[in-house]
Amino acid sequence: MKNFEQFKKDFKRDVFIKVIINLKHGRVTKSSSKEVAKAVLDAFRLDQPRKVFEQINRITQDHPEILDAFIKRGNEYDTRHVNEQIPQILIYMKGGELN
Repeated sequence: MKNFEQFKKDFKRDVFIKVIINLKHGRVTKSSSKEVAKAVLDAFRLDQPRKVFEQINRITQDHPEILDAFIKRGNEYDTRHVNEQIPQILIYMKGGELN
């Protein structure tokens, strides 16, 4: 779960930076910025990573300005998650037991 916590931290930071930059350059309204920030924070209140990813995916449909942050951080999460699982898979394949 440490990996997921890192994803949440990084994604929130990226989204809020995007919100600030887009506001500064007049690309989004203040109300739209509040809406996306609230939606992201609400998504992270969900208890399972899969549900969080599904919710963020829905958010990006209404707020495409955060899609690149989702793709970047989601890919990093997936890569770290796979890399964490490889040693366990190798043990299992050698006839050991999983933790």
